[in-house]
Amino acid sequence: MARPKKSVPAEIKETAAIAAPAAEEAKKETAKKPAAKKSAAPKAADKKPAAKRGRKPAAEKKPAAKKATAPKASEAKGTRKPKGLAYSDIVAAAKKKILAADITKIKYPIAANVELSGKFIENEDSNNRNIFYIFIDPDKQEISVEPYRYNDYDVTINADAEELMSVLKGKKNIYDALSEGIHIHGNTKKSILLIHSAF
Repeated sequence: MARPKKSVPAEIKETAAIAAPAAEEAKKETAKKPAAKKSAAPKAADKKPAAKRGRKPAAEKKPAAKKATAPKASEAKGTRKPKGLAYSDIVAAAKKKILAADITKIKYPIAANVELSGKFIENEDSNNRNIFYIFIDPDKQEISVEPYRYNDYDVTINADAEELMSVLKGKKNIYDALSEGIHIHGNTKKSILLIHSAF
């Protein structure tokens, strides 16, 4: 004989009917949601150094300033060369130029005083500070250029120091200088021979 089925109260049926779909929906939602990804550790390259507090970035290094060089000995006080041509330099240049002259065509002695003017440094000796002489001895085939006055002279050459130096250094022709800063007086024939041979 079959047992009679127990009747379930209506209230329990309703709560079961409500609970069942709610449980299924919860299962579906958990299935839809992907598992939370583990946060990846930051790469070493991505890491930036933390800024140090209270410190400013180091300024770019500037090149060290050049040290002032000490003045040369020649520039020290009292040792600077005065401006202008030195008398001794003019005489030395005249010696170099005139001693190399060809005097084979000269047949008799020529003595000339060269008197300097213009901007040049005078010699300490007041007797010959602006004069030197040229002496040509054809018998001995000798030429003398000395920083003194020649007493028995044949020719006088008045020369601006700078003009004469230009001629002696080969920067200027003697014939151009004769019309500008050099003038010759005395024996005409000897003057022409001296100019042709010595300058």
